[in-house]
Amino acid sequence: MYFDRRLWGFTKGVRGRICGAVAIGILATLFGIARLALLGWLIAKVFQGVPLDELVLPFAAVAAVMIVRGWLEYLRTMVAHDTAAKVQVHLRTVIFDKVTELGPAHFGLERTGDAIMAM
Repeated sequence: MYFDRRLWGFTKGVRGRICGAVAIGILATLFGIARLALLGWLIAKVFQGVPLDELVLPFAAVAAVMIVRGWLEYLRTMVAHDTAAKVQVHLRTVIFDKVTELGPAHFGLERTGDAIMAM
Protein backbone atom coordinates (compact mmCIF):
# COMPACT_ATOMS: atom_id res chain seq x y z
CA MET A 1 0.00 0.00 0.00
CA TYR A 2 1.27 3.46 -0.89
CA PHE A 3 1.09 6.09 1.83
CA ASP A 4 1.87 9.71 0.95
CA ARG A 5 2.56 11.92 3.95
CA ARG A 6 1.77 15.06 1.95
CA LEU A 7 -1.73 13.83 1.22
CA TRP A 8 -2.14 12.74 4.86
CA GLY A 9 -1.55 16.38 5.79
CA PHE A 10 -4.71 17.37 3.93
CA THR A 11 -6.79 15.16 6.22
CA LYS A 12 -6.10 17.34 9.25
CA GLY A 13 -9.40 18.09 10.91
CA VAL A 14 -11.22 15.02 9.54
CA ARG A 15 -9.02 12.23 10.87
CA GLY A 16 -11.53 11.52 13.62
CA ARG A 17 -14.22 11.05 10.98
CA ILE A 18 -11.92 8.67 9.08
CA CYS A 19 -11.37 6.63 12.26
CA GLY A 20 -15.12 6.74 12.91
CA ALA A 21 -15.88 5.37 9.44
CA VAL A 22 -13.37 2.57 10.01
CA ALA A 23 -14.92 1.77 13.41
CA ILE A 24 -18.41 1.68 11.91
CA GLY A 25 -17.12 -0.62 9.16
CA ILE A 26 -15.61 -2.99 11.72
CA LEU A 27 -18.87 -3.01 13.67
CA ALA A 28 -20.82 -3.70 10.46
CA THR A 29 -18.46 -6.60 9.73
CA LEU A 30 -19.12 -8.04 13.18
CA PHE A 31 -22.85 -7.81 12.55
CA GLY A 32 -22.30 -9.54 9.20
CA ILE A 33 -20.53 -12.40 10.97
CA ALA A 34 -23.36 -12.54 13.53
CA ARG A 35 -25.86 -12.69 10.67
CA LEU A 36 -24.09 -15.67 9.14
CA ALA A 37 -23.90 -17.43 12.50
CA LEU A 38 -27.59 -16.83 13.19
CA LEU A 39 -28.54 -18.03 9.71
CA GLY A 40 -26.54 -21.20 10.29
CA TRP A 41 -28.30 -21.71 13.61
CA LEU A 42 -31.69 -21.09 11.97
CA ILE A 43 -31.00 -23.51 9.11
CA ALA A 44 -29.88 -26.17 11.60
CA LYS A 45 -33.14 -25.75 13.52
CA VAL A 46 -35.13 -26.08 10.29
CA PHE A 47 -33.32 -29.32 9.37
CA GLN A 48 -33.89 -30.64 12.90
CA GLY A 49 -37.61 -30.32 12.27
CA VAL A 50 -38.33 -27.68 14.89
CA PRO A 51 -41.95 -26.45 14.65
CA LEU A 52 -42.57 -23.13 12.96
CA ASP A 53 -43.81 -21.38 16.10
CA GLU A 54 -40.41 -22.02 17.75
CA LEU A 55 -38.60 -20.45 14.79
CA VAL A 56 -40.16 -17.01 15.24
CA LEU A 57 -37.41 -15.80 17.60
CA PRO A 58 -34.53 -17.01 15.37
CA PHE A 59 -36.21 -15.39 12.33
CA ALA A 60 -36.65 -12.14 14.26
CA ALA A 61 -33.01 -12.22 15.42
CA VAL A 62 -31.75 -12.73 11.86
CA ALA A 63 -34.00 -9.94 10.58
CA ALA A 64 -32.87 -7.54 13.33
CA VAL A 65 -29.18 -8.24 12.71
CA MET A 66 -29.65 -7.78 8.96
CA ILE A 67 -31.41 -4.43 9.47
CA VAL A 68 -28.74 -3.18 11.88
CA ARG A 69 -25.96 -4.28 9.52
CA GLY A 70 -27.62 -2.51 6.59
CA TRP A 71 -28.03 0.65 8.63
CA LEU A 72 -24.37 0.51 9.73
CA GLU A 73 -23.21 0.09 6.12
CA TYR A 74 -25.34 3.05 5.07
CA LEU A 75 -23.96 5.15 7.93
CA ARG A 76 -20.37 4.18 7.11
CA THR A 77 -20.86 5.07 3.46
CA MET A 78 -22.40 8.44 4.27
CA VAL A 79 -19.63 9.34 6.75
CA ALA A 80 -16.93 8.23 4.29
CA HIS A 81 -18.41 10.17 1.36
CA ASP A 82 -18.95 13.31 3.43
CA THR A 83 -15.39 13.11 4.76
CA ALA A 84 -13.98 12.63 1.26
CA ALA A 85 -15.95 15.66 0.06
CA LYS A 86 -14.52 17.79 2.88
CA VAL A 87 -10.97 16.71 1.99
CA GLN A 88 -11.58 17.42 -1.70
CA VAL A 89 -12.89 20.91 -0.96
CA HIS A 90 -9.83 21.64 1.17
CA LEU A 91 -7.47 20.26 -1.47
CA ARG A 92 -9.14 22.27 -4.24
CA THR A 93 -8.93 25.41 -2.11
CA VAL A 94 -5.20 24.88 -1.64
CA ILE A 95 -4.71 24.31 -5.37
CA PHE A 96 -6.80 27.37 -6.27
CA ASP A 97 -4.83 29.52 -3.82
CA LYS A 98 -1.57 28.32 -5.37
CA VAL A 99 -2.82 29.01 -8.91
CA THR A 100 -3.90 32.49 -7.81
CA GLU A 101 -0.51 33.07 -6.19
CA LEU A 102 1.33 32.04 -9.38
CA GLY A 103 -0.79 34.35 -11.50
CA PRO A 104 -1.64 34.23 -15.19
CA ALA A 105 1.95 34.84 -16.30
CA HIS A 106 2.99 31.43 -15.00
CA PHE A 107 0.36 29.64 -17.04
CA GLY A 108 1.23 31.63 -20.13
CA LEU A 109 4.47 29.63 -20.29
CA GLU A 110 3.17 26.28 -19.02
CA ARG A 111 0.56 23.84 -20.17
CA THR A 112 -2.58 24.20 -18.06
CA GLY A 113 -3.90 20.65 -18.48
CA ASP A 114 -2.15 19.33 -15.35
CA ALA A 115 -3.50 22.13 -13.19
CA ILE A 116 -7.01 21.72 -14.57
CA MET A 117 -6.92 17.95 -14.00
CA ALA A 118 -5.71 18.46 -10.44
CA MET A 119 -8.56 20.84 -9.73
